[in-house]
Amino acid sequence: MWDSLKRDDIDQAKQQLALRRADIVRRHADEIGRLDGDRSELETLNRLADAFAQKYKDVRTVPSKPLAPKVAGNNSAHTPAPETQPPDQRIYGQSNFDTFARAVSKSAF
Repeated sequence: MWDSLKRDDIDQAKQQLALRRADIVRRHADEIGRLDGDRSELETLNRLADAFAQKYKDVRTVPSKPLAPKVAGNNSAHTPAPETQPPDQRIYGQSNFDTFARAVSKSAF
């Protein structure tokens, strides 16, 4: 069977390799296109998240402590309860978007 190798056998092998190569190149191009689309979507999401974080990161949060109840005879509508924090407690950013913005800025795209 393999005692004699004909020119037609070599040409047929070349054609099969060319077909396999063309199929691999086509699949590679399809995958690259999908990955480029995914990357574009991620970059858009990143820009939107940055814009959102920049827009809202300076917004002050609603106080977590309730307002003091109105006392009879007191004309002030609402007097906030005095805030006390233990000296060892950390003071974090004014919003959750600060944390989000730091995480986004540290991620590598």
